[in-house]
Amino acid sequence: SSGINAECPLRPGAEEIRSTLNKISSGKQKQTSMLERLEPSWEKIADRYHVVEEEFEERVTEDEYRDIISLLTNIHDLEIRLSTQNEEVVAVRRRSQEQTDWSNVQTKLNTELLRIIRSQQQLISSHNITLPDQLEELYK
Repeated sequence: SSGINAECPLRPGAEEIRSTLNKISSGKQKQTSMLERLEPSWEKIADRYHVVEEEFEERVTEDEYRDIISLLTNIHDLEIRLSTQNEEVVAVRRRSQEQTDWSNVQTKLNTELLRIIRSQQQLISSHNITLPDQLEELYK
């Protein structure tokens, strides 16, 4: 049985494809892991923000407070837009890389298939095998 696997023409190409797919999967797992590690930091930052906000409210007059809150709100909105744009850029780059990886997998599969077809053509030719007309058309 191991002799058959060793001679299987698809095995080298299949291993490369499997490796590429594993790399894609590993990248997705790393991304999820990073997000999970960052979540506690975001919670700490949010907690600290609330403490600073309470202290701030105690020190500032109401008019100053309104002006500052208005400015901070505008800054916050701009930061959210920038963050969203950055996330979109990262997502587009990630999708582009995944498409490139998938395209590479498809190219490897097509190359392997072409190699197999050429091997079959060579075997048919060298052994003078007669093919039905339909198969003959496919091998032209």
